[in-house]
Amino acid sequence: LMLLKRYKGIETSIRRRQFNAKKILGVVRELREFPLVKETYREILEDFMDVRNAMEVLRKIRKGKIQVVMLKPTKVPSPFSHNIVLQGMSDIVLMESRRQMLARLHNMVMKMIERGPHVI
Repeated sequence: LMLLKRYKGIETSIRRRQFNAKKILGVVRELREFPLVKETYREILEDFMDVRNAMEVLRKIRKGKIQVVMLKPTKVPSPFSHNIVLQGMSDIVLMESRRQMLARLHNMVMKMIERGPHVI
């Protein structure tokens, strides 16, 4: 927000913007109540990381309301890793094949869930 991509009709280089960003950050870092710094931290902690709900989950784990169960490794990739699997194949797989692969990975996870955690 505080960095101009264009100044007087001329686009500033990424290198120049990075230099300016470092200078601005150096000045505002000491100002804890600086609006842009406060909003940046709020955005990271609340919008992207959802710290409030994460803390609630941790409290429930500590109180025994949520049970954490360690499962044995499976041959089925976690849904969180599907994008990584697809990125690894991106050089050799077409977009349509990626969709099919994602559908296959999803089906594998669903079948594993249907069988239950004891069948891994």
